[in-house]
Amino acid sequence: YRRMAFNAQLQDENAELGQQLDAANTLINKYREETTYLRQQLAERDAQIVLLRDGLAMAVSIIGHPDDYGTKHMQKILATTGPKEQEE
Repeated sequence: YRRMAFNAQLQDENAELGQQLDAANTLINKYREETTYLRQQLAERDAQIVLLRDGLAMAVSIIGHPDDYGTKHMQKILATTGPKEQEE
């Protein structure tokens, strides 16, 4: 009888651990989905920054007055903006 009770206890603990494992796997999968989504969003943002920086560079080249305050200001912005190199 003791052995049956012990086996029943082990089965209950095993079932509980199985549920905890399932819950942990669900969280891991959700984390992976969110990570993929955020990486995609960052890539899109970086692409937009590149386009904006290129557009600003084109505007600076069209204006073409290096003595003009606005152009100097735009050149300063160009020098300080842009996507940072990401380390993997």
